[in-house]
Amino acid sequence: MNSISNETKLKANIQAIYITYLYLSKKVIAKNGETLSVLCERLEENRKANRDKWSKREIKQLKQLKSAIERMGYAANSKLQILAYLPSGMTACVFETRFGELSFVFKGTGDGEWADNGEGLTGYESENTYITYESMASSKFETSKTDYATRSQAEAFNWFNCVLSFVSSPKKIIVSGHSKGGNKAQFITLHSPYVDECYSFNGQGFSPEAVKSFEKNLGPDFDKRRLKMHGICANDDYVSALGKRIIPDENMHFFESENGIHGIDAILNKTGALRDEVPKSRLSKYAESISDEFLSLSPGFRKIAASPLMSMFEKYLGNGEPINMSNEEIIGAIAVSAKILFKGLKNSN
Repeated sequence: MNSISNETKLKANIQAIYITYLYLSKKVIAKNGETLSVLCERLEENRKANRDKWSKREIKQLKQLKSAIERMGYAANSKLQILAYLPSGMTACVFETRFGELSFVFKGTGDGEWADNGEGLTGYESENTYITYESMASSKFETSKTDYATRSQAEAFNWFNCVLSFVSSPKKIIVSGHSKGGNKAQFITLHSPYVDECYSFNGQGFSPEAVKSFEKNLGPDFDKRRLKMHGICANDDYVSALGKRIIPDENMHFFESENGIHGIDAILNKTGALRDEVPKSRLSKYAESISDEFLSLSPGFRKIAASPLMSMFEKYLGNGEPINMSNEEIIGAIAVSAKILFKGLKNSN
């Protein structure tokens, strides 16, 4: 196991605190320019005034946020510059330090984004329109093109570029995210020449077809930009094990987590600091085996296996519209999924 450096751990911890705020951000109406310390105070006031509207987990996250801010003045004085809730389900924000460093932060899967998770692993091409820039101050709209990016990945990339068009020469650009947000952070880092560092917390990978396309289209930049990425994962996480990984092995770090919880709070202790670095657990290795079996299937069979699962998540976790499937498609999906699970268990032992 390649241990994380103290410097990288501190940088990752700051991004984890930004992400923690993002998960609580809808509790209060934020104002651009407010420091993270002020936002935390307002969240605490809201908790006291609306105790019945705060879950135990949200209270725990707020405590982690407060403790971290007390320890890290650098993060406490960071200013919120943008907070976005897009109709598609994407939630993101931008924090700026007093040294002119910008952090683009992406939340995990939002309402309406669950199907997109499955599509990102199936290996099908889709048509996307991208906003690109000759420089940070000069924009142009590129025509639509067919590639392996999902709608959410392309949307996050475009949002990132739009924000860049309004800022003046930041000293450093950091992109981070949790779960699906971590996947978006990886995608942006891979396709933008402006990103300096990337921190993906429990973020999944990509389809083999997408990675092959990235390598072909980016050439030498593919490996150069991968080196900017850091995977910060729970040792028993099952989402970061999905898909083909593009983060270098030496930049993958696993931390002790709380009871197999996928959330960002699971790898933070009571003081909001990252827990101890430990080896991957058996659960995570099993998830990797399942992912390998899934990715060995043709794109068509992958779609059959992924669609019902994402539909269920969308209905019960995302509060969105489930994917319509016939009884025959559901039965086929169960059969394919059972085969994947059985082979994955066999290969992990």
